Amino acid sequence: KVLAVLSQYYRFVSRAEATEMLTGVRPLLPNSMVLTFDDGYRNNITCALPILRQYSAPATIYLCTGNVTEQKPFWFDRLDYAVQAVSNDIVFRNTIPEFAGIDFSTRETLQRSFIFFIRKEKLRYRTDIAMRTAVSNLIERLEQRAGHGLAENFADDPWSGILTWEEVRQAAPEVHFGSHGVNHLQLSLLPLDVAKREMRESREAIEFNTDRPCAHLAYPNGAYNKQVITKAKEALYSTAVTAIGGHNSKLDDLFALKRIAFPRTNSPAGIVAAALGLVNRWANY
Repeated sequence: KVLAVLSQYYRFVSRAEATEMLTGVRPLLPNSMVLTFDDGYRNNITCALPILRQYSAPATIYLCTGNVTEQKPFWFDRLDYAVQAVSNDIVFRNTIPEFAGIDFSTRETLQRSFIFFIRKEKLRYRTDIAMRTAVSNLIERLEQRAGHGLAENFADDPWSGILTWEEVRQAAPEVHFGSHGVNHLQLSLLPLDVAKREMRESREAIEFNTDRPCAHLAYPNGAYNKQVITKAKEALYSTAVTAIGGHNSKLDDLFALKRIAFPRTNSPAGIVAAALGLVNRWANY
């Protein structure tokens, strides 16, 4: 339904076409929109691609190449699965101090407080690797208590399953694949040489497996700074998108491009409001 509404007001263009507009290579066409998906979930192809075809809408999928190669779930999906697995174990939950702020009373409150917990954990540590270590320990404790974990069945899970390289190769003629790093690490919280390696190795893996250039990057978790931009350029990218909400105009910084996250709504008014950036403005009041 989102594309049905947006197609009435916007022209869907590719990442490459948009770059040419922003740099002045081609005329800037008003109401142009680029569709992007982060992480490389299989449902981007099985569910989204047929709908994209209906509207002749190009799209870019930013891959975490380490997860594709190793076919492993993202840590945040593992944590989500593990939290739900022990959600009824009140005695065990009460022994975990990290759960102090998570509200298990209803599914809605659990969802909201879990998202807040993830955001808080990402900000608690000076390096992304330190955060991963702490959260991985928590996940292992939860999975041991539950007796199972997401890794055991995520390959066929419609929500957390990751694309394989074979699926990427099959979709490459229709979909542009960009980089989301190797391991979804927050680049601004890494040593610069590690950040550059994350970007370079991801680009090389995508180009090797698709036989197509990979010139576009999405900063994992939107985390970047001037030094990361410098390394992204050295890693041979042409553009990079952030998690900052908003629109882009001609001559904007191609390594700090803004995006709009569409809310989960079937309301045409809500979809249009998000596209116009009104949702971001309301959230700031």
